[in-house]
Amino acid sequence: MMPFFLNDDAIAVGAYQELVRTNQTHIKLVGQGNELTSELLKMATIDHQLTMIGKEAFRLLFLNKITKTTLQSVYIERGEI
Repeated sequence: MMPFFLNDDAIAVGAYQELVRTNQTHIKLVGQGNELTSELLKMATIDHQLTMIGKEAFRLLFLNKITKTTLQSVYIERGEI
């Protein structure tokens, strides 16, 4: 089954509520943001490492040259939702 990726965890929770209401719980949802809502509902999410992005942005701010950097997002599998 192909999962549905949603813009963030809060939107995924709203979609899940509608799936439950319409008895369509066989559909897999994946949120983004690794927020508390996805943790509490044991919903899969993508953690974009926003804290690391902020730290890296702050570090790059003080360099005297333009630098390209890449940070990996992390897929977090949880439960069946």
